[in-house]
Amino acid sequence: MPLASRKRFVPILLICGVVTGLFALRSKDAEPSYKGKTLKQWMNIYCWPYNPTVADLFPRKIFFEGSDARQNEAAEAIRYIGTNAIPTLLEWEDKDSRIAWKHRLHAGLPKPLQNWHPVDWWLVAQDHYRVDRALRGFHILGSKAAPAVPELTRRMVTRNSDSGVSAALALANMGAASLPALLWALTNTATPNRVIVARSAGSATRAASNDISGIVVLAQCVRDTNLSVGATAAIELGFITNQPGVTVPALIEGLKEPRGQVRARSAYALSRYGAQARSAVAVLLQYQNDTNWFVRQCVSNALQTLASEP
Repeated sequence: MPLASRKRFVPILLICGVVTGLFALRSKDAEPSYKGKTLKQWMNIYCWPYNPTVADLFPRKIFFEGSDARQNEAAEAIRYIGTNAIPTLLEWEDKDSRIAWKHRLHAGLPKPLQNWHPVDWWLVAQDHYRVDRALRGFHILGSKAAPAVPELTRRMVTRNSDSGVSAALALANMGAASLPALLWALTNTATPNRVIVARSAGSATRAASNDISGIVVLAQCVRDTNLSVGATAAIELGFITNQPGVTVPALIEGLKEPRGQVRARSAYALSRYGAQARSAVAVLLQYQNDTNWFVRQCVSNALQTLASEP
């Protein structure tokens, strides 16, 4: 690299370093802590080695082991911090608030710097790790994170972005506390990323001991006007088999859908019900020679599975 170019890099790197340092100091002061470690430090211990930090850039001897005991200790520390962790977790989840100025900064850098690993890590990878920490943090807190539901719901239903998607995923981790919000968003056809919302509603339904309200809404969504939502709802019902009186009729209706993906996913879901889905056999037989190869395969598998049931 020419000397003149390297000289231009120096002030840019210094500015980046100062900004990063100030941000780190501000975040550390704002973060709750327990036993001398900040929430971020506990989350890094919990996530290791799946959530790398600056050690990626400057390898050094790791100061903690990623053992089950350490992970359990970190989870307990995060639960002890409790609701005090919510503002920080919400800040980490809110990728949208950071992305605009980072894009502007990235676009203003010299071309060689734009593709330089440390810059890419600082501008891109750290956001991924922050969001990952937020999702895992909400999962650890579970229902204790209920005060975050209104803000996460607002992001989920107003943002057609990564932040809207991760908000739905965060809500999925809270079980019964977030299920009403997810079901409301799922039944609102104006909600962005409804496929993710459907998956999250299924996860929350299972976490809430297969809450009947979630099962009913997912059953209704099998014939949703959105193809992907209908197929996803059918998939989710394949993992919730304790209310066959509600779900099996909905999946039989899914078999009659003109859209192949919904027919196939409904057949697959029925195969997981065993003897509880015997009432679907007559309808499944009608689709053995379906024009869609994927439907034929799923129907054949379902019929073989149901035939093997006592």
